[in-house]
Parts: sequence; structure tokens; C-alpha cells
Amino acid sequence: MTFSLLGFVSGCIKLFATMQHLPTTIEEQLFLKAIKEECPWESLPKRLQATLSSKDEWHRKLVYFRYSI
Repeated sequence: MTFSLLGFVSGCIKLFATMQHLPTTIEEQLFLKAIKEECPWESLPKRLQATLSSKDEWHRKLVYFRYSI
């Protein structure tokens, strides 16, 4: 699957508006990169997996940011 640049930028703007700040932590930066690349759970860095409660939570986040543009 591929992201259009416009879709990615729109998603980032929505994410930034929700967070009310630029991503400052490593986890936030990893999260944005993983969304952009649509990483499967197995490919997520362990550090990012640790911040999520489950594989299903990751898939819900991907779907939310993919289709909430």
C-alpha cells in the first residue's frame, strides 16, 4: 500500500492538531514514521510496540489515521 503525499501531510496535520505540538519524543517520531510507511506490527520497533497495548491497537491507529483525512 502506498500513501499519497497529500494524504500523508493531511494526516500529519490532523495528528499534530490532536497532539497540540510537534513530535518531540522518539516515540512520537517513530509513530509518525511508522504510520507513513504503514508498518505491520511485526516491523514496528520494540520501543514503539511497548507504548501500545496490543497489535489490535496498532491496527486501529493505522485505520484511524488512514481514513480520517
